Amino acid sequence: MLTATLGGLIKDYRIKKRLSQFDVSLRIGWKDTSRLSKIEQGRVGKPTRATLDKIFDALELNEHERGEMMLASGILPTKEEVARTIHRIKDVMGDFKYPLMLLDFAWNIFYFNELCRELFKISNQDYKYLEKNIPNWLEMLFLRKSFKNVTIKGGYRENNLQPFEIYQIAHFKFEQKGNTKEKWYKNLLSKLIQNDDFHKLWLNTPASSEDHLYDYEFNEFKGTWRGKERTLKFHIFASHPAFDSRFALLIHQPADEHTHKFYQHRNNYK
Repeated sequence: MLTATLGGLIKDYRIKKRLSQFDVSLRIGWKDTSRLSKIEQGRVGKPTRATLDKIFDALELNEHERGEMMLASGILPTKEEVARTIHRIKDVMGDFKYPLMLLDFAWNIFYFNELCRELFKISNQDYKYLEKNIPNWLEMLFLRKSFKNVTIKGGYRENNLQPFEIYQIAHFKFEQKGNTKEKWYKNLLSKLIQNDDFHKLWLNTPASSEDHLYDYEFNEFKGTWRGKERTLKFHIFASHPAFDSRFALLIHQPADEHTHKFYQHRNNYK
């Protein structure tokens, strides 16, 4: 999890690359250092994407560094960046032997592998909607009710799991506490708050505690798979592509022998 401010990161990278404020301002074409100084100190509003790109170029940032900067500034990936990311990791996602999904830091969903669609029982209709509209995870959960055919509980410890809707709201509040002023955040909340179930839970569910692991959770699924009632358990880890940390691959790793054998059998006789 990034806790550094955008201005702080810009300053850190500038110093790391042994550049003065004057050097960077000159490369951008600014007549003095006052504008850059205010950005580094957080004394002005968030720079536009165009301005940030000029700063990135002036600092000669690589892909990973640019991704960190954009994550810190709350900039959502563009459609072109999403398409480029999917293209670069498509083979990995397709070959993975367990459920896997791709989303961004705002919880916009871009891809489920076949096993993830099966686990969440995503209908063809809902998946077509996902591919066309790139919905937020909370939209799929509350507005489309896409996971109604499976009972899910989530948390950080197996012995303290919560109903999935409650856990997801608590986790979302924790993750997004630095983005509440962003336009995309306000638009998402204004859409979701129209749903009565979401509205009640949002008002009554506190954010997750900060002592929990940020990129880990435990999920338990109950439903019918391959004609049999089952309980499947997973350790879920977020892996961020090195070239753009705004994205995350959510890897579902079997958490018990039964779940491991379920996927071992499926992969052996696919």
